[in-house]
Amino acid sequence: MEEVVRAVNFLIDKGMVFYWGTSQWSADRIKQAHEICAKTNLIKPIVEQTQYNMIEREKIEYEFRDLFKNNKLGISVWGALYNGILSGNYIDKEIDPKLPENRILNLFCHIYVNNQKNWNEKIKKLKKIAEEKLKCTLAQLAICWILLNPDISSCLIASNTLKRIEDGIECIEIYKKIPKEVLKEIEEILDNKPQRDFDYDNFKFVPTRREMALGV
Repeated sequence: MEEVVRAVNFLIDKGMVFYWGTSQWSADRIKQAHEICAKTNLIKPIVEQTQYNMIEREKIEYEFRDLFKNNKLGISVWGALYNGILSGNYIDKEIDPKLPENRILNLFCHIYVNNQKNWNEKIKKLKKIAEEKLKCTLAQLAICWILLNPDISSCLIASNTLKRIEDGIECIEIYKKIPKEVLKEIEEILDNKPQRDFDYDNFKFVPTRREMALGV
């Protein structure tokens, strides 16, 4: 790790880069890099790029909780639509994880692939909320849900059509208008709140950073 930190700082010293970040690192590895930088007076990584969405929540909302408390760390999210799953592309479609065309789904979206029937029902309910209560698409709702987390710095979106890019940009305004009661309804549908810390003094679970920030 010290070699990695020193190598990147060499590039910074030479003016080749200004800052540096990590991608798909664990909280422990990022913490280790920060500790080495502090000890050697070198520049710390300022951002982590990782997957985060309505289905894949554990890393950001639980594993990284202490990093957010103790370090200034930005998060750049990829996989907002979970390979199209959170835009409704696979509702009621049978997915065989053994087929080559489903290799990426099986690799990055195993939570959905392993429990497709249950998640299809949840996605249908989310789609109904998006269209009837928020007047937006399911994909827009999925992006807005990410933007509402104050620990997130940016959300990467990609598309092969201009219309979908425009839809993504519209989320900048949509997410500000989602009422708390709708957020609570979404959480009830998802029912996948990450593991939480336990307050043994008061004998209850401590709310997640997301819950506290959004007041839900």
